[in-house]
Amino acid sequence: MDNLAGQLLVQQNECTLCWVKADGSPAATIVSYVWHEGSVWMTAVAGSGRVRALQRNPRAAVVVSGKGTPLGDSRCVSLQGTVQLREEHAIRDWFFPAFARAVLPGSLKGAAMMAGMMHSPENLVLQFTPQHVIPWDSHKQMAMANSL
Repeated sequence: MDNLAGQLLVQQNECTLCWVKADGSPAATIVSYVWHEGSVWMTAVAGSGRVRALQRNPRAAVVVSGKGTPLGDSRCVSLQGTVQLREEHAIRDWFFPAFARAVLPGSLKGAAMMAGMMHSPENLVLQFTPQHVIPWDSHKQMAMANSL
């Protein structure tokens, strides 16, 4: 994976998740995530349209922007891959605290409370595994253009 893509995935905690609806049209939403062991880990509520669509067709895309990170604006990475719903207790026990710490990095107590509230049957864990990575760095593109 490109160095910029890896940095973005670690430094950011919010992405755009895109999927395909039953009628073939695209849908997307912004969600928080945790980057762990080569996957983007997210959560969703059981029975939601997003979950039903991903169960029907696990192909998805994730876009992570550099906005709000030390890497700066005009940098992003687009990932194409598949989503798997993970129900194993060990994964849920790891994910909810990690997710809460990513969302509330400045409050250990708040993150612990959030993790406890999230650890319920209606909150699902989604594992997005990228198969194709497309980084974009306009800073690099501008430097190349200015050197011509």
